Amino acid sequence: MNYLEGIIESIRVPTSDEQEKLYSMAGERNPVIRRTVAKALMKRHDVPESEKILRKMTYDTNRTVRMEAVYWLFTGRTKETLSRLKELMETSISLRIRTYAITSYFSVWVNMYGYHKKSMKDYLDDVGEFYKNEKDTMPLVSYERNRYMAGEIDALKQMQKVLLGEMPGDIREQYYALECLCGVRKVSNIDQIDEILEVAFSKVCDKHGLAYVIGEMMEKQPIWPMVLILDRSGAKLSQLLEYLSLEVEECDMQAYAFGVSPSEEIDGRLVELIQRENGCDIRMEQYPRKIEGLEDYDFIVPIGMRLEPEEYPFQIIVPLFENVDENMLDLDKAREMVIELNNYIYRVIDNLDWCPNAKKVKSGNV
Repeated sequence: MNYLEGIIESIRVPTSDEQEKLYSMAGERNPVIRRTVAKALMKRHDVPESEKILRKMTYDTNRTVRMEAVYWLFTGRTKETLSRLKELMETSISLRIRTYAITSYFSVWVNMYGYHKKSMKDYLDDVGEFYKNEKDTMPLVSYERNRYMAGEIDALKQMQKVLLGEMPGDIREQYYALECLCGVRKVSNIDQIDEILEVAFSKVCDKHGLAYVIGEMMEKQPIWPMVLILDRSGAKLSQLLEYLSLEVEECDMQAYAFGVSPSEEIDGRLVELIQRENGCDIRMEQYPRKIEGLEDYDFIVPIGMRLEPEEYPFQIIVPLFENVDENMLDLDKAREMVIELNNYIYRVIDNLDWCPNAKKVKSGNV
């Protein structure tokens, strides 16, 4: 357990040898260890073997192990995982497992089919009967969360009803509705979500501390823009920009690097560059990976490529670096790019109707 908790709590990425050790521990007799292995596996996403083992864990004899595995399968991207999650959505008698399966199913769907209008229509059609036939409130909240992410704005009203205690269930359902509402809260909708939270804050019974938690959630500022940086390898300039987004003081965004066809490891020249500059190994915290969790991002920044807006209708494409070579590894130029990107994003936020709260999150560097 000390070994597993060390991996989970560390900011560094597990090595290949550590991943192999985790796989061997997935068969331990102690269910607490197996459950913790499921969580530890997600310290390095987009590993087919990890997804396969998590899928196997959904058949575990221990309910808490199954629950943990279903929850972390949201990073999956295979038809086998979709099929297994759909089976659990339909057959699991555990409300929590069914709820997690619904949420993970949506994320795996996006990982596989993209996050655009056609894929979202196909998703809604695919789960329509399950949604219509679901009678329990907690799984319904997950469906409403997914419907909202798929563009069905009316789903917010349904989550609000649960938060206010106007649907069947108890305080667990209300807390879960709060969790989902806060989970979809971004720079683009913070005023809309906060309006719901403010109404709930004034109306809910605080017997279980719900109003207090709602108040805490609303005070968690700032909500920073979520930025996806995309090049072909995910191993060079995109990783450098992700690294610098945390190092540059003027930067007020959460930026993550991805690759269309990611390399196995970060480019060696970049590793040497950062080691010479700061004496740290960038591979300890970053690694190349495919796009995942696309529904969480506000902005997409292509490097050395052009993206079609219709493929990303739920995000804003930033065209600043479409002609920049992803092999460019110049620290000074990359720092300038990060600051330029940060300032561009906040100018966009200030001028968009979809973000009426821009002043709440406005960077001091615009």
